[in-house]
Amino acid sequence: MDTNCKIDISKIKLAGRTEFYVNASADSAMSLNDGTKRTIEEFNLSPINHFILGIGTSSSSTSKESSKQAQPLTWLTGNRNDSKGIIFSQLTAVQDISLKPISFKGQIVGNCYEDDYARYIRLVGLLPDDLCENRENQTLSLLNNMRDCLVEQGMTFQHVIRTWFYLDDLLEWYGDFNVWRTHFFHREKVFDGLVPASTGIGTANHCGAEIIGDLIAVLPKSDELIIERAKSPLQGSAMDYKSSFSRGVEIKLPGCNTLYISGTASIDKAGETLFLDDAEKQIKMTMAVVTEMLNVANMNWRDVKRGIAYFKHGDYVPYFIKYCESHKINHSPIAIFIADVCRDDLLFEIEVDSVQLGC
Repeated sequence: MDTNCKIDISKIKLAGRTEFYVNASADSAMSLNDGTKRTIEEFNLSPINHFILGIGTSSSSTSKESSKQAQPLTWLTGNRNDSKGIIFSQLTAVQDISLKPISFKGQIVGNCYEDDYARYIRLVGLLPDDLCENRENQTLSLLNNMRDCLVEQGMTFQHVIRTWFYLDDLLEWYGDFNVWRTHFFHREKVFDGLVPASTGIGTANHCGAEIIGDLIAVLPKSDELIIERAKSPLQGSAMDYKSSFSRGVEIKLPGCNTLYISGTASIDKAGETLFLDDAEKQIKMTMAVVTEMLNVANMNWRDVKRGIAYFKHGDYVPYFIKYCESHKINHSPIAIFIADVCRDDLLFEIEVDSVQLGC
């Protein structure tokens, strides 16, 4: 294994398949690519999805190396026009079952797989049709493409349990995005059932689109699979301040619970930002919120298999590392990424996926 590439692997044995969470970091695209590729080959993995985070747009050699990564992928380039610093890669993959690639409008955009309990769809790095359109049209095009792709696979947007939206120059138009998303959710009757967990972050992408998106959709096949909104004791509903997402979503299976915690920041129960201009206190507050969400689901930080910590400025990263070390939290599965959070006064956000066996 390339010693310049650090790999954190979590192996989850489930009924009918084995899932792997592969989190890698390196100081070059070549090291990252080599380490990830060797892990896939060593464990004979079939990647379901792939995040690449932290590669600037100005380096053609970096872009060339990254294009060799497992497809399909979500490639976030950040808001800086360089390729310096640590690059992160995150894979979710499976053994023992076959993935069905999903083709949409001539492109492979995700994977479908199933077990005894459900059929699962993961759409990855979806784009609007026309990248020359304005922000509203690109957003509606992306949402419509998500819906149409699901329909082709026998699902609807009501089966979506988790979304990711990455907006270029987010602070200029996140409010508009929320309006357009809410109208779409009303039209697709999303509010009649479970509203997905979600992340909304400001970052450029390798295609130059105003917005790109990912999602997870689940079509149950058994009453033994339970999908429900997760509880967040320290925060109110995001929908109370017109942001259409759930704080988290939990999938319960015999012997296994999976908790998807949405992008979470230093916000109180009334939806107000706490600890203005104090990154260290915002990080402490945010981590406390996530800790409570894990605890109420009978989980803890040892159950976290993947996460992304978003920082408005790189200077804030040491506060996060310090917090993790003082609370004995293993931050190896958590990628670090410099990007805009959904408000200019929010300096930190984190999302995590947590899995507990033997439930």
